[in-house]
Amino acid sequence: MANPSDDQPDFSFLGDDAVPNDADAPDFSNAEDSSGVPDFSGFGVDAASPPADIPATAPRKPRVPADVSEQTESPAIAPAERKRATRLTTGRKRPTADESAAVAASSQPVAEDSDDSRSRREKAPSRKRTTVADAVDTDASIANSSGGGVSRTVFSAVSAYAGLLTLLLLFLVATGRVSPSGVHPLESLPDVKPLKSTEFQRVPDDVPLPDGHALNLGESRRFGDIVLTPVKVTREPVAMIDPTGKPASGFSNQPVLKLWFTMENVSSEMAFPPWDVNLMCHRGEVDGKPVANSWLMVQETDKDTETQILNFFHSPDSSFEIVDYHNRELVNPGNSLTSFIAAGEDLNHIPADKVDGYRWRLQFRKGVSADSGNGVTTLVDIHFQPEDIQS
Repeated sequence: MANPSDDQPDFSFLGDDAVPNDADAPDFSNAEDSSGVPDFSGFGVDAASPPADIPATAPRKPRVPADVSEQTESPAIAPAERKRATRLTTGRKRPTADESAAVAASSQPVAEDSDDSRSRREKAPSRKRTTVADAVDTDASIANSSGGGVSRTVFSAVSAYAGLLTLLLLFLVATGRVSPSGVHPLESLPDVKPLKSTEFQRVPDDVPLPDGHALNLGESRRFGDIVLTPVKVTREPVAMIDPTGKPASGFSNQPVLKLWFTMENVSSEMAFPPWDVNLMCHRGEVDGKPVANSWLMVQETDKDTETQILNFFHSPDSSFEIVDYHNRELVNPGNSLTSFIAAGEDLNHIPADKVDGYRWRLQFRKGVSADSGNGVTTLVDIHFQPEDIQS
């Protein structure tokens, strides 16, 4: 279509950048050879024939957003996005919002992973930190998926039961019924000597003794360095002598039960006294009543429980000696002694025809500790019947 004026072209459609009316028309006669046209082959444009709307000599560079022009120079841009960027730089078409976003996203450098780095990343364990809240949520989800968790009532009952078991175990350990080491706590007990003058270490009466610590008359068994043999039971008075060896004047007592036994020292090198009046008469006090670790239990016919009779009491500080008692007598290795333990006179209050059986608990010294030099004691129950008693 011809311009309204043949002398001057009309540039009014260019706005403020229009060429003034008195300007000369551009002269394209001296245009450079087409070989000087920029090479657009890398952008998919035919270099031999530039686009129709691009002059042979490149005019002023079109204004393109800085971020878009920078992204088009990135070597990591995909071919499809490179073509889109070419159109933007040549001024062919204004990019849409979606295209701009795609170009910006594709402009981020993408480092190609090597096979080794990719395999290490795939094999690396997850290092996500698990918080308490995550654990609670996980437990709750597991409980919900399984049809419901443990109710508070059941949880409280189990907790109370566990607490009771713990208290019971502590009680058994404290009373000597259970030992944490696996060795029965009554297998070896301290001697009287290490204890203070007013101290008494009591063993509960109903505590069962270790296996093998029960004998009948005539049986023999080794405990530590001592072989113990209960021989017989007699009923007779306890006789006393003064320091001169004469019978103690003014002393008399009723007949009492006596359990006779022999003790043989089988140690290869240690001599010690296995028996003395301290072990027979050592006592303490609980609620104003005397208690001991050595006593006689009587099973009466008309009673379900046993009746306890304490041993005959003779003070270790007395100047009198019990006849045939062999108090504190030292026994050398390979030698033995025969002694007895006597019951208190309270036994005479129980009719002999009302007794079903007897159990005499005997505490004696089975050896000496090599570390402390103090004696080591133990407990043994001797069982016998009324018909075993000799008069």
